[in-house]
Amino acid sequence: MEAFKDMAAKEGICIAHSGKIWSNAGEQSFDRLLERLRAHLPKARVVACFCEGMTVRNILMAMRRQGLRWFQSGGAVT
Repeated sequence: MEAFKDMAAKEGICIAHSGKIWSNAGEQSFDRLLERLRAHLPKARVVACFCEGMTVRNILMAMRRQGLRWFQSGGAVT
């Protein structure tokens, strides 16, 4: 993650907020993560998630609970 942050800074990419969460964290933890993102970044246009499958699943479930939408390009699937 630090290498990504260094490369982003060199390219002039702003990382306004960075958060961490365990994949086995409870629903409330994922809900709070999204609430913090929304509070700190109300005008964000891009959110990047560097995480494994279970974490993504839990984030998507929290988004559903909060009525948020997820958009993904086909190239993001590997």
